[in-house]
Amino acid sequence: MDGGTEDGLFLRQFSDAELPPETPQGRRDNAPFPVTALIGLDDSADDFTMLYADARGVHRVYRMTFADGQWRMWRAAPGFHQRFVGTLSADGATVDGRWERSTDGHEWDLDFALTYRRDG
Repeated sequence: MDGGTEDGLFLRQFSDAELPPETPQGRRDNAPFPVTALIGLDDSADDFTMLYADARGVHRVYRMTFADGQWRMWRAAPGFHQRFVGTLSADGATVDGRWERSTDGHEWDLDFALTYRRDG
């Protein structure tokens, strides 16, 4: 994450990765990186909204919460539901998480696991 905007009212997250020549899904050209997200709090509901955009031209809106060391994001779209859960380490330096996907919002499959590490 690269910092806040509007005096901390929003957080801009930028993610990039060096990928091997072929991704596990079989095609490097389907990799989303770089990815940009803008996160803001809804003060009437105590949850967040995340606007997501990536190098493939994908744009999505997610709901998000962060409480008790658990970071959760989700969206429900016809035919392609997604959810994320990440756990903050005791020292606050890493988040271990996993993205899951579903076609119906009931049966879920692992999409991929990832770890965020504090830079610096």
